[in-house]
Amino acid sequence: MFYDVTIDGKSYRLELTRADEGWHCRLDGREVQIDAVLTRAEASTRFELPYEREADLVVTGDRNTVIGAGAAEHDLSALAGHRLRSHGGAYEQTVPF
Repeated sequence: MFYDVTIDGKSYRLELTRADEGWHCRLDGREVQIDAVLTRAEASTRFELPYEREADLVVTGDRNTVIGAGAAEHDLSALAGHRLRSHGGAYEQTVPF
């Protein structure tokens, strides 16, 4: 399946292939490690988010993958020394206390 997607304002070509162990994902021809591919309904239920604010498909990165733009693609001067935070994946949901 091929999709034209926008991440952080940039357009990409996403290729998703179903495999026995899950999904294979390529973003502009580059392999990306992912955890899950969810429909809008699945994502809104799983992550307790408003249905109308979710995309048709939601792709989450694996333990070592962040999906989105890097620091080189942003004007970081407005951060005034604060760190740029990415959205965490499902692996960051459990916080050991």
